[in-house]
This record gives sequence, C-alpha cells and structure tokens, in this order.
Amino acid sequence: MPGCLAGLATPPPAALHLLLRGRRRMAFSAAAPSRAFQLRLNPLTGDSEWLVVDEAEGEDAGAAPPQTQRQLLAATSYLDMLNDAARNRAYRRAIDAAVSDPSARVLDIGAGTGLLSMMSARALGAVGGEGRGSVSACESYLPMGKLTRKVLRTNGMENKVKLFHKRSDELEVGVELDSPADVLVSEILDSELLGEGLIPTLQQAHDSLLVKNPKTVPYRATTYGQLVESPFLWKMHDLHSNEANAADGVWLTPDGMENIVSVKLQQHAMQCDPLEDEIRLLSEPFKVFEFDFSERPESQRENKITIKTTGDGCVHAIISWGASVRFCWVNLLLHSSQMGEAINYQGSTTMRR
Repeated sequence: MPGCLAGLATPPPAALHLLLRGRRRMAFSAAAPSRAFQLRLNPLTGDSEWLVVDEAEGEDAGAAPPQTQRQLLAATSYLDMLNDAARNRAYRRAIDAAVSDPSARVLDIGAGTGLLSMMSARALGAVGGEGRGSVSACESYLPMGKLTRKVLRTNGMENKVKLFHKRSDELEVGVELDSPADVLVSEILDSELLGEGLIPTLQQAHDSLLVKNPKTVPYRATTYGQLVESPFLWKMHDLHSNEANAADGVWLTPDGMENIVSVKLQQHAMQCDPLEDEIRLLSEPFKVFEFDFSERPESQRENKITIKTTGDGCVHAIISWGASVRFCWVNLLLHSSQMGEAINYQGSTTMRR
C-alpha cells in the first residue's frame, strides 16, 4: 500500500529491494558474495522464473543500481496494492473514525509495509493519545518485517509503533501486548476475502488478543457469486473417470457412477475480464456470504440459495468474488475486487465456506 499519508514517505526502491523477493539463501563459502533466489515475472510470457542474484548483506545495505531498482519495481506484485489510492483513502478515513479514544490500543495484523500502523499512530496522535494509547503490529515474514521497520524509521514513527516479527497467534497479552486491543486493523484480506487464513486468524484474535466487541477495520465484507457457462473453465477440471483407459481392463467404479468418482472441487484465482469471450453468464450476481469482522467468525457456515437462471445453458462454474468491503460503521463502502474465483460446478447450489 502506498504511503499516502501527508508527510509519510513511500518505501524507497532500496527498501523494496530488500524485501520484495522470496529469499532462499544458497550455501557459498564465507569469501563468496551473498546471493539469493529472486522470483521475476517475464512480462512477455507471463511465466515466473527463479534467478540467482547478488544480495547486499544486512538490512541497511546500500541502494541497488538504478537499473536493478527499476527491474525490481516492475516485477513486484506489491505495486497493485501500493497504488490503490481509493482503497488507501478508505482505510485512512476508517482508521481516523475508529481511533477516536486517546487511550485506544490498536493491533495491526499482517503489517506489510506498515502503512496501516502509521495511519493508526497518526490518528492516535491527532486525538492526544501519545503516551496514553498504543499501536502494536505483527508481520511474520521476516524480510517484509525488516522493510516495515525501515519504513517506520524513515517516517519518524519507529517509537510510535511496536513491531513484532511474529504471527498473530504467537502474540500473548501480558507478554508482547500490555492489554487486549480494542481496535483491530488488518490488510490480510485477499480478493476472495477468505484467503490468507482469514477465518482462523480472526478467530484466534477474538479469542486471545481483542476485547469483546472491538472496532475493526475493515468492518464488514460481502462475497458474491454468478453462474457461468464456460467450456474453457470446464476443461481445466476433468470430470471424467480415467478407468476407461486402464490397461488391465479392470473397472473399480460402480455402474452409472463413472463420471462422479474421484471428482474434486477446484478453485482458480484469476482475472475474469480477459475471459470475457470464454464466459456466458447464466444468472445475475447473488450474495453468498456476509462477514462482520467485529464478531468472532464461525468455522463452518452453509447457505442454501435458490438461483434463478437468466437463460438456457450448462453451468460449468461459479465465479465468486469479494465485491464490497465496508471499512467502518460510517458510510465508507468500497467496491474493490476485480479478481474472480472460478469454482467448478458439480450440480449443487449449496454454497459453503
């Protein structure tokens, strides 16, 4: 997420150079330069490739050459989030509304670049909360945590945010946290809302790290679905048994069940806009689930939905997306997700999460 706060610097390319690569250190002699694997995207083919690159030692190593900086910035997938100005403004306004008590205790789960933590610290300072309230953040991915600390230092907020290089389920009240948090901010939502371990993360936070009925940013979210006909998506999931091709001629599948044995539900995260010519809509969008993040989420939930089709056809898949995110209890509604999730259809309109 970009540093859209007034007076807050966007993480410099050198800092991005330190963090925006998956590090897998290689064994070299002590005299050899430190090297790492770096995942780079080929913009022509769309393929990702692991390359071996020289790596400066230490968190505060010097900046990469300009050409390397440009390559790193062009290849990273973080820039979509870093440049989503509308989403960042919604977060800022929601955090300003949530952090209204000078004694507020804010917890940022999955701090990333530290932007939400800095927004929280600034909001706390605006209500006279310095020295009274607190902002704590956790980031389990160590390279990203190092970037977070560097961004906080660059913006003069290193002493205003307490950062832990841990998962949220590794935090304890009375150890890392002085007391349960009454404000939770988080950027762990992915495009389908249910990824990144969202449900168990929120469950553990409500059980161990938060007060009852905390303020949360985001506050609510809704997922939607739509029935589609798409031979392209259908071909990504073979619904037929392979026993017909068995060399020994022995069939283990009962008669009449050849096409349903060993069928597994598959999900594919993808942008659906490029598939416009491969998809024919068979229903209007319908609401699947609505989430209230201020309450402890259930582990299992099932909605039975009657869906009216808009035309004849074969339902090959259900496109699912998280379309609306309400950032707080005031009127801050953002329709943000353009990523669809293709869920191969198996003849039931029962929606589970």
